[in-house]
Amino acid sequence: AIYGTRPWERPTGQTDDGLPVRFTAKDDAVYAVLLGQPKTESVSLAMDVQAASAEVALLGSGGNAGARYTDGKLNVTFAEPLPESHAHVLRVRLG
Repeated sequence: AIYGTRPWERPTGQTDDGLPVRFTAKDDAVYAVLLGQPKTESVSLAMDVQAASAEVALLGSGGNAGARYTDGKLNVTFAEPLPESHAHVLRVRLG
């Protein structure tokens, strides 16, 4: 999410519950770095992308996260609670 990337068109943001997010991009992927621990098993990110066919993965977990795009927001649901960490990274592959 850092090495070889560049700032995305909007480099900063936050989840609907106020968690800071930093965005980077590389090739066909946008990386959303969640700076802190989400309070729930889902997050909502304001991302103006046509993400109907986007594939979302939680890096470091080896799995995909459920995602749907509605009203300009990417809503991501995790299969299980995230481990305690200072940051989590979502890779959104745009297709």
